[in-house]
Amino acid sequence: MRRLGAIVLSHEEVGELASLVPWKLSSIDDLARTLFRETDLSGLVYLSTCNRVSFFYSLKSTRHTDFALALLASLPPLPAGKRPAFYQGKEVLRHLLSLAAGLESMVLGETEIRAQLKNAFRSAEEAGHLDRRLRQVLPAVFAEARNIRNSIPFTNLPLSVASLALKKFTEAHTAQHGERALSGQKIAIIGSGPMSAQAVEYARKRGLSILLVNRSLEKIAPLCERTGADRMLLQDFLENPESQGPLAAIFSATSAPHYILDQEVLGRLKSRPILIDLAVPRDIDPSAARNFTLICMETLKKEVEANQQKRRAAAAFAREFIEDSLFRIKADFIAAIAAPVIRNFQRDVRNISRERLSELFDSRLNHLSMRDRNLIYDWAIRANRDLNRLHRSGLARVLHTYYRENDAQEGLPPLPDGALN
Repeated sequence: MRRLGAIVLSHEEVGELASLVPWKLSSIDDLARTLFRETDLSGLVYLSTCNRVSFFYSLKSTRHTDFALALLASLPPLPAGKRPAFYQGKEVLRHLLSLAAGLESMVLGETEIRAQLKNAFRSAEEAGHLDRRLRQVLPAVFAEARNIRNSIPFTNLPLSVASLALKKFTEAHTAQHGERALSGQKIAIIGSGPMSAQAVEYARKRGLSILLVNRSLEKIAPLCERTGADRMLLQDFLENPESQGPLAAIFSATSAPHYILDQEVLGRLKSRPILIDLAVPRDIDPSAARNFTLICMETLKKEVEANQQKRRAAAAFAREFIEDSLFRIKADFIAAIAAPVIRNFQRDVRNISRERLSELFDSRLNHLSMRDRNLIYDWAIRANRDLNRLHRSGLARVLHTYYRENDAQEGLPPLPDGALN
């Protein structure tokens, strides 16, 4: 467990979300190849969301400082005064559980982060970046996180950043147009990621007509078929954004490295839809949106900070469940370590028993008949099986106690060589 680590840059560390941009990589293939070749890296998962960038890793040793220095030297420099958070050992699991449950998010308990973590895990698996530790720990984290999130006592909290943004849109629309019903009005949602999917669900509940926009129609086809949303290629939308009628809002949350909606595109709009930009870096040029109502991550951050007391109370309540989840994950992890140790121990005991028994039959017991020898041999086999059961339960208990006590003092000790390979 001590070989697990995490390097995290989030809204908590940087303040302004724009400071995340240097670490938002379009691909980590080259970086991963370098780290696997030049460091003790054994496994790596890269997570990039609207308000955090995280590297979860597993080492062949416990030289976390050496790895951290190598990683930081390979990444673009951060703005002055900004630095990531570092986690090792059990603190990585505690952070992962808290993160997957939505307790680290700008919107407490939001559901998007778990899907984003699963996508990051899947991408690492497909790239061949997972080792046995990460492959065992991450699915256990996903399973436990759902129960932790369900323990959050406040049921009236927004479910996601996207739902909070659309709630703000509803309020802004009402302020501009009075109580005129939103039902039937059209919203354009640009992107195919978890945030866009969340926005679609919220818009459906509000009775909005939905236009899904993406560079590839194939990626949004399943969501369109399930929700009845219209679809449109991004290029066509940018050339004529109101070709399918006036828009009440434009929602954008893509991973594009540049503005999608600039002065030229927004100038083609005849109406004044409310603009919602949840991308980091931004999808909408702020200077071009001066004549529009603009809802962005910074807007939502102010909303969240105004509700700090409720967030802290809910998070503190939910974190009590993290320790139980942490114990279960560690117990399973230790059991996986103990299994090969026990098997090797049982094999050695069995081989030594057979050698000693053969020596006895060839020396002091060589006078026995074949029938008597078979009786003794059968008795020895049964005794060996009983001893193996004792080895299995006893050694598992010893390992469990040993690791728990060391964990309480200074983190789990280095695992035996080859125990996880």
